Amino acid sequence: MRTIRRILIGASVLLLAAVPLAACSDDDDSATTTTAAERSTTTATAGGGSGQDGEVITASGPVELGVGERVTIELEGNVTTGYSWTIDQQPDAAVVEVVSDRYVGPGDGAAAGQGGHQEVVLEGVAAGTTTLGMGYARPWEEGTPPVQTATFAITVR
Repeated sequence: MRTIRRILIGASVLLLAAVPLAACSDDDDSATTTTAAERSTTTATAGGGSGQDGEVITASGPVELGVGERVTIELEGNVTTGYSWTIDQQPDAAVVEVVSDRYVGPGDGAAAGQGGHQEVVLEGVAAGTTTLGMGYARPWEEGTPPVQTATFAITVR
C-alpha cells in the first residue's frame, strides 16, 4: 500500500512540475524564421515606395522619397511573445531621419496576446542613398540571430 501511495505522490509531483515547463516551450508560430517579404500585407504598398507623403511600406525593399517627404514602415509583430523589432542598422542621418520608432498594439477590444506592428517613420533630409536594417528578436537572447530581418535600401531624391 505504501509503495502505491509513493508512486502516486511521485507521479503527481512530476505532473505538477511538467505543466509550468510546457508553457515555456518554443512552439510559438511567431518564432519561425521568415523573411519580411513572406508576410502577407494589408496596407497600401508591399516593398518599395514611390515617396508619396504618408505612404506605408510593409516589406523589405527599395524606398524612394524626396527631401522633406515622409514614409512609414510597418512590420507585423507581437511583443507578448517576447520578440520585438529593433533597428539593427541605423540609416545615414545626413540622408534620412528616423522621426519615430514605436510599437503599436492591436487596440481596444483585441484578444489577449494579439499582435500589433512596429511603426518607423522616416523623413528625407538630403539627396543620397542609405540602408535601414531591422531585426525581430528577443532582446535578452544576446548572441542569437533575429528570427526575421527586414532591409530597406533608401534613396532620397
